[in-house]
Amino acid sequence: MKYLSSIALAALLCIVCTSCSFTPAPERDLDKMLSHLVNGKISRAEDYVFEGTLHINTKDKKAKSFYTSLFASITYIVSGSTITDNTAEVTVSVTMIDMQTLMAYASLDALKDTFGESSNGAIKYYKVITEKIDTGEVLFETNVVTVYMIKDGGKWKVNMTNSSKFADAITGGFKELIGY
Repeated sequence: MKYLSSIALAALLCIVCTSCSFTPAPERDLDKMLSHLVNGKISRAEDYVFEGTLHINTKDKKAKSFYTSLFASITYIVSGSTITDNTAEVTVSVTMIDMQTLMAYASLDALKDTFGESSNGAIKYYKVITEKIDTGEVLFETNVVTVYMIKDGGKWKVNMTNSSKFADAITGGFKELIGY
């Protein structure tokens, strides 16, 4: 009897642990994509994009430094999904830098330097934006958006074409930064 109750208790614990740790696959894969972006692994994040790529320039050192700083500032909470066959809608709350405000400040700083001793305004502009991000001189905004995903080859991927609000959320309102 003692042996049987130990087996029953072990089985119950396994069921409880399994059900508590179950995360639907679209939520898990969206979390992986965002985690890769936050950790500067942009090419790994692209593995979770259904159509094309994120169109992010990672070959240029200054551009890569900019994107790494930008995406490192993202915080997010994936909070639920609805799955229908091979498509899913996933809700995520994304807190990201308000890029419109940041770019306005950086434009003023770069303009001041352009008339000063700076010789290359474009390089200075990226540098100013990256410095402001790295030092925390930025405002943040939070957006709750729906991400549309498609199951492709056993992996759930973001359908960027239908998820333009998500693209805006992860870029602080400038989805053009990632090509959408």
